[in-house]
Parts: sequence; structure tokens; C-alpha cells
Amino acid sequence: MIFDALTLDVDTAVGVAVHPDHGSDAATLLQRVDLAANAAKAVPGSVQLFNPALESRSLRRLGLAGDLRRALDEGKLEVYFQPKVTLRDRRLVGVECLARWEHPTHGTVAPEDFVAVAEHTGQLSRLTELVLREGLRRSRNWAQADQPLSVAVNISPRTLTDQHFPDRVRELLDEYGVPPQRLTLEITEAGVLDGTERPIPTLRRLRDLGVRLSVDDFGTGDSSLAHLRRLPVHEVKVDRSFVQGMATDPGDLAIVNAVVTLSQQFGLAVVAEGVESELTLELLQDIGCEIGQGFLFSRPLPYERLEAWFGAQVDPETITSGELPRLRAVP
Repeated sequence: MIFDALTLDVDTAVGVAVHPDHGSDAATLLQRVDLAANAAKAVPGSVQLFNPALESRSLRRLGLAGDLRRALDEGKLEVYFQPKVTLRDRRLVGVECLARWEHPTHGTVAPEDFVAVAEHTGQLSRLTELVLREGLRRSRNWAQADQPLSVAVNISPRTLTDQHFPDRVRELLDEYGVPPQRLTLEITEAGVLDGTERPIPTLRRLRDLGVRLSVDDFGTGDSSLAHLRRLPVHEVKVDRSFVQGMATDPGDLAIVNAVVTLSQQFGLAVVAEGVESELTLELLQDIGCEIGQGFLFSRPLPYERLEAWFGAQVDPETITSGELPRLRAVP
């Protein structure tokens, strides 16, 4: 849309509330359609029908807003790490960095809840920087110990609308002295394939920095692999729902096989999420998938437990200076 000298990107997100199922008066219906519309904004261009779970979750998130700000101020959020392993020779290639919050009253808060709170209260950039800083700090320390490992950080689709984000990433890479190719930014399929061109300029600037870009949860949306050809991404992560089902469901196996085959033809690396059994591991090896992560190797761990896991799982005889460590045989 052109408005005087400005070019504006316009998008829609539709919330739906139905009378009398969702309310018998105008005030209730307006309140509930607003909740549905806010939920729809998580995926630009989507339509969300109101349901009671939206209301209860909205109230809980509202109560968490102030607590999240204090948790960020006081360093109460922790970063966990989940190993990523080559499936052919079981070498540890990196970790995915995941924010975790243990609330003093509510216990463990689901990431989707506190990320949504951060998005709606202006704290998203602080949360993202927290995870980036911790990941880059650990990556620098591992490199100094002659164990170079990459780190992957999840990025909200909203972050891709921040034109200053690529500059901040460059500043953090310089601050910690980490080569850009050791950082992977993971964006959900819905976030990069939202039917608009809005994410592409930011993605290109990040690619030009040398940062690796990954499409997370691939296969859960309405897009196809062909759409990836116009995006400056390096990697596809197959959604865990297909990986976990491929040992028993021929349809899931066919989907994973197609994603791996076509991604490789496009020059994209493939990561399988949710690897939980030896049978799944063997099937992924047979179809040529390169990297996996999942409970078969390790669940996400705090740093101290990750170091203990390194000691228990990594075969020290396989490590030479600057080489990726190899895991012992997975039981």
C-alpha cells in the first residue's frame, strides 16, 4: 500500500466468535473475538476460531507479563542445550539453544507461553539476545578448548520485521569472536513462508553476514519445498511429528524421504528432529539424512549437565585438535 511517500506492508489476521456459542452479548463477543484475533496473529494471514482454551491461556499469560520482566532483569531464565549429531558417524556438530523458565509459583512455564508474553509486552528482543549471548559465549569457549561446535538459536517471526536485528547479530558475533558460520538461526516454516516478501530482506542481510539460516518444523504448514528455492536458507529441519511416526507409518516415512531427497537436490542440509529410537535412526541413515537430534542422543540439558554428558558420551580417543568429537555407541 502506498500512502503519500511511504510504502506500507499490510497483513490480516482474522478472529472469529460466533453468537450464541461464544457469548450472548456484544461485550463478551467482542472480547472473545479479540482473543481469537490475537491468536491468529501468530501466523500472519491466518483465521482463528475462538475456543475456551484461548481465554484461560490469555489470562495466565497476562499474569506472567510482569514476572517475565523481573525474571529477565534478575537472570532467572536459563538456556538449555540439545546436541545435534551426524547420523552417519555420530559426530557431535553443535547444539540447539533453548530458553527455559522455572517460575517460583507456576513451576515450568512452556516456551510458547513466555515467548508469546515477550512478543506482546515488548520484551522479545531481550529474550532473543539472552539466548544469543549464552549460545555465542559457549561456542567461543568450546572453540578455545579445541572443540568447535555450532550453536542454533530460535528466532520469532516478529524478529524478522526488526530492521536492526542483523546489525545486532553482527555486533554480538564480533563481541564474542565467533565466526558467523558457527551460528544458525532457526525460523519456523510459518515465519519464513507467510505468503509475503517481508522476511526476505532480513534473511538476506543475515545470510550476507555468513550466518546459517534454517527452516524449523518443516512439513507442518501449507508450503512446499519448491517455495524454499526463493529463500536464502541453508537448512531444513523435518518436524518431529513425521520423524517419530516414520517407523510405523508409511506415509510419514514417504514425507521424510521426500523432504530429504528434494532438500539435498536444492543444496540444503537436512536435520531430523525427534530421533528417539534406533529403528528411526537406521531409517534416516538409509534415506541419507545427515544430522539428527532427539532423546535417543540427549534431551535438552543445562550447561553443567551438558558438560557431564560430553564426558560420558564423547569418546576422547576420537578427538584431535579442531576436530568434531565423536559419540560412543548409543545404547
